[in-house]
Amino acid sequence: MKNILITGATGFIGTNLCLKLFSDFKFTNQENLKIYAIDNHVSSDAKNLKVIKNFLNFKKISEKNFVFYYHDICQTLDFLPIDKIDVQPYKYLSHKNLDKIASLLLFHLQQGLHCL
Repeated sequence: MKNILITGATGFIGTNLCLKLFSDFKFTNQENLKIYAIDNHVSSDAKNLKVIKNFLNFKKISEKNFVFYYHDICQTLDFLPIDKIDVQPYKYLSHKNLDKIASLLLFHLQQGLHCL
């Protein structure tokens, strides 16, 4: 199984990336590709989530292959189904470094979900 993590999944790029990955992937059985998508719809449209789900139905791809989390990636990720992420290394970084904090958290999330 290939797991892929996409942040900003309901934005223009994220939505098209999801559609492209699902359309290009050769499903031998419907368990070969799983996309974990995260977005908080701050600069995107929640309607794009329906576009992705309609595409899955059209292509007869199980919705189990697409997991969406409505979440801000700069916040804690404890709700995700992975081992708890140790946030101690990040607690001394200032808000000026939010991009670094989010990148490090996403790196750990990617490892926890066994994503490519």
